[in-house]
Amino acid sequence: MAYGAWRDWLSSQGIYVFEFNIPIEDARGFCLIKSDPKVIVVSKKDSIRGRIFSLFHEYAHILLRESVICNMESDTSPDSNVANIENWCNRFAGAFLLQKKGISEDYQKFKTENGNFRKFLQDTSNKYKISQECALVRLRFLDLIEYPYYLAIKTSIKSEVQEKKLKDIKEREELKSKGVEPSFQPQLPKDKTIWTERGANFVSLVIQNSNRGFITERDVMDILDLRIDHLVKLLPQ
Repeated sequence: MAYGAWRDWLSSQGIYVFEFNIPIEDARGFCLIKSDPKVIVVSKKDSIRGRIFSLFHEYAHILLRESVICNMESDTSPDSNVANIENWCNRFAGAFLLQKKGISEDYQKFKTENGNFRKFLQDTSNKYKISQECALVRLRFLDLIEYPYYLAIKTSIKSEVQEKKLKDIKEREELKSKGVEPSFQPQLPKDKTIWTERGANFVSLVIQNSNRGFITERDVMDILDLRIDHLVKLLPQ
């Protein structure tokens, strides 16, 4: 999986990636630039492709040594300093994930065929394993689309996401009113989810230090936010 591969690469650069259940309206991601090693946090509620974009957006913040909590409105912030930083980080992530030659050729072909732009965004997302937002940002930076059009499409995507969210909530409420419990994704035990939340490299490092006697089992529980029954399953007997 591309997301896992990029996450491992960042870890090899001394940057740990954590996932938490942060509503993407509040934050899609943020980084801790004053810590050592550096830390990137992304929202588990975002799509995988959205998380991939966030990885490199936050990596750009680390390179700049500028920290901002990033949400879907950050690049249009009334604070010009925040907006400038966010737009640069968006451009960096787009350039990292989507090369100029490939997207330019694809877009020229699309214009020649006079197709549907939203379908083009979806096809680009599928082809390069990125989010539609990433493709949109890249097209804007390369001046292939005008800013007002970029902003309109971005607003449209956000509205569709919100509309789907409200529709899902309404459907669940209707099922409950009929006495039907909506289906749900079973919660995995913490000793399983900890590997995706904190990253295999970080968890392995904590366990390794516990095995060597550098930290106690209580330290492991505090660092990884585990209960004793989870710890028993996680640590070797």
